[in-house]
Amino acid sequence: MLLRSLRLAVVPVLAALALAGCGSSSEDSAAPATPSVTTTVTATASPDAEASSEALPTVTPSTAPSAPSTQATVPRAPIDLDETIHDKGLGHTIAVEQVVRSFPAPASAHGLVDEGDELVLVKVKVTAGRKYYASVGPDDFVFGVAGSSEVGTALTSGEVATAMTKAGDPPLGDVDAGKTAEGWVAGVVRPAGSAQAYVGYRRLAYHVAGGGSIPAKTWKVTLPQG
Repeated sequence: MLLRSLRLAVVPVLAALALAGCGSSSEDSAAPATPSVTTTVTATASPDAEASSEALPTVTPSTAPSAPSTQATVPRAPIDLDETIHDKGLGHTIAVEQVVRSFPAPASAHGLVDEGDELVLVKVKVTAGRKYYASVGPDDFVFGVAGSSEVGTALTSGEVATAMTKAGDPPLGDVDAGKTAEGWVAGVVRPAGSAQAYVGYRRLAYHVAGGGSIPAKTWKVTLPQG
């Protein structure tokens, strides 16, 4: 289990903890493309042709339709959500606002998003707590399907981030303590189209310098299909 260390620091009015380590992670108390078609045209002889010794010409399509694809080419409309996660341990608040299911994965992202995978985007509004020097960023979010042990971290690669920005869904950046920011996080759901897909905010375990600790915990929000 990953364990992060926190060090107390005194600031005016607010006590803060300095976080040594990497990143942080509901409440502590609580149209596909046109399918490939093979066209065969059989010419029917006209009455005049029956009397002719000339055979009718063979008709061959000059082009064939493109092969079918399971990956969407246009982003679907966002689905509104109204879920809020309260991390009382670190003082963070994460509002989960929207989700885009089956976001078109760029071809260059092969290996990150494979056949049978579904790329999803989730819009969040993050307010990082002032209690500690602990930021919130894309690495604090995970994606999965209920009942599966397979959990994937958010995708922060250049290819996916570029595609998100072009679609008008800018990625979430790191949010420093006491700050508020809004943005999108991307992740893979496997299998595609699962009704049990979720996005999770994951808080790792912390050790507080001078005594005390904050346990690891993951809050999950189910992602509707629309």
